[in-house]
Amino acid sequence: MARQYGIAEKAVLDRSRPEAFKLVVYRLRLEANLTLREVAALAGVSAPRVSQIQAEMEKIMPIK
Repeated sequence: MARQYGIAEKAVLDRSRPEAFKLVVYRLRLEANLTLREVAALAGVSAPRVSQIQAEMEKIMPIK
């Protein structure tokens, strides 16, 4: 993901690039099958925020 956005790996979860951050949160939920709490802990946000990000991303990237 970091390579795709041309940023350092640490920058993906530090929220300096909001688009990359949201995409990583979304992919952790769907592809890694992590719980809201697990993703929240990794991303440094609340579980409700992870849910909100997931909902936002599903509007622009519907699940196939």
